[in-house]
Amino acid sequence: MSLNDASLKKIKVLFPALNLVELFSEIVNPLLEECSLLRSQNQKLAQARDLLLPRLMSGAIDLVRYDKLSNGVEV
Repeated sequence: MSLNDASLKKIKVLFPALNLVELFSEIVNPLLEECSLLRSQNQKLAQARDLLLPRLMSGAIDLVRYDKLSNGVEV
């Protein structure tokens, strides 16, 4: 069986009722927006990791010092 104009015209396509499409959109669109936001936040976190991790590993950033400073302890 091959697809040509004649065979494509014989295929019946079902479309959902408009109210179902709207209901689906109301449910799915917030989820898609959340996915987009989370993807953006994930990229920012990856950039922060890529910037900070080499500095932490080399000792250029001393976490003990920053922890003491954040707790009000003088270093």
